[in-house]
Amino acid sequence: MKRWTLTLLVLCHGLLMAWMVQAVHAADVPAGTAVIKVEAAGLVAFKKDFYGTLDVIPYSADPTGIEEGAGHSRVVIAQGQGIFDKSWVEQGVEFVAFRIHKNPNVIAKEAYFPGILGSRYAKVVRVIDASQLIVNFEYNGGSPDKPASSRQVSGYFFIDNTAALKRMVAQQSQSTVYLFQPGEAYVIKGMPNIVYADKPGAGDMWWLSADDNKRANLKISAEDAYATRGGAIPGGSFFQLGKYDRSIYLDRINILGPTFVVPVLQLQWEGTFFTYTQGQVARTLEIRNCNTLAEKLEAGDKVNLLPAGASWLAPDFVYSAGGGRRGDRGDGVIDMVGYQRFHLLRSTWISWGIASLKNNDGAGNWLVIDGEEVDEQGQPIHMVYEAKFIKRNQFDNVSLSFHDGKEGDARRVVRVESNDFSWPMVENLYWNTGLSTAAADFLQIEVEGFKLRFANNGSL
Repeated sequence: MKRWTLTLLVLCHGLLMAWMVQAVHAADVPAGTAVIKVEAAGLVAFKKDFYGTLDVIPYSADPTGIEEGAGHSRVVIAQGQGIFDKSWVEQGVEFVAFRIHKNPNVIAKEAYFPGILGSRYAKVVRVIDASQLIVNFEYNGGSPDKPASSRQVSGYFFIDNTAALKRMVAQQSQSTVYLFQPGEAYVIKGMPNIVYADKPGAGDMWWLSADDNKRANLKISAEDAYATRGGAIPGGSFFQLGKYDRSIYLDRINILGPTFVVPVLQLQWEGTFFTYTQGQVARTLEIRNCNTLAEKLEAGDKVNLLPAGASWLAPDFVYSAGGGRRGDRGDGVIDMVGYQRFHLLRSTWISWGIASLKNNDGAGNWLVIDGEEVDEQGQPIHMVYEAKFIKRNQFDNVSLSFHDGKEGDARRVVRVESNDFSWPMVENLYWNTGLSTAAADFLQIEVEGFKLRFANNGSL
């Protein structure tokens, strides 16, 4: 097996040095470090997956059993054993159904992607029995004008751990190991934006699976989300790092991104695991033994039952605009006396981008990516790369309608819609580079041989 290590040192803004090394990276927990099971801090491992085995019936299509009235749907386990429990209401269980709702062409606080047949969230409000429950959202089955039932639906039920996770980190008062249950999934709705505070005496932090041979999972739930400020599905950072020397180590924990992401180049929902934007600091931020595709691999052939387009994209690994520490070496010479180190070790990490490292006041950031390429059969072991979606340039079954523009939005004069197309994809030059330029790149719409051409910079 071939082992590789990529080490990058940021010398200054925009300048990197890279070389191959054989390195050993230690993150041993010091003796006497406090150990806490995350359940004691309020976290709940809860994620129930369904692959093509649910029926979702909106009130408008069939009100049977939906005492709550309009704005609700009945979810039925059509295949397999019933697992719904009446305690789910009190526990605050949420549900996300994959791509069965045609979204309106407006931006809203719910943070759904406008105009597409997308994934939507709901809360469990009543459990009828082990195979039927009611949620507080009326899925339209792809037909806004005449909502229809959806069959063979995929999705998952979950408990959002965002508040408990942020509280756990904020309450740390000494160096601490947090143990997560192996084989279980802890779901966070959107990016938690955890502030890793400069708290005297709080020390370093380790997040570990409780089993040395089995991983735990952190699922970031942001299915088909849209980048909107103050929305129900926050983007941003997992950890917002401050100017202090506290390290973070994760080992045997899979970071799982959203199952579905709309493949646009701008305005897509996105996040970054480690974010730092301040000044000089010396510490280690490390993830090892992680696979962002673990959810896909565990599902096996069941992934074929999902709607088209599942990607499991992780957040970017790191963004840093500072780091390192300069000082007197002891001989009167000012030099680097400490580094900010980012380690991605023995892991598979697939995301829009891996790392953006900048430093405006001198050298100081190290990025180390270390793993093995293939096994004895030539199969990949660890993969780290940036996902670049193939740009689509043709959509079928598109509706074209003309409007008077009284709403004050020029894009609505000519409206183009389909289940996997909406105006934000045009606005951000989806077919070109994603740059917001004024270049006259043309979008062509053909209707029974008649061609309409539009400037491809949000002019629809």
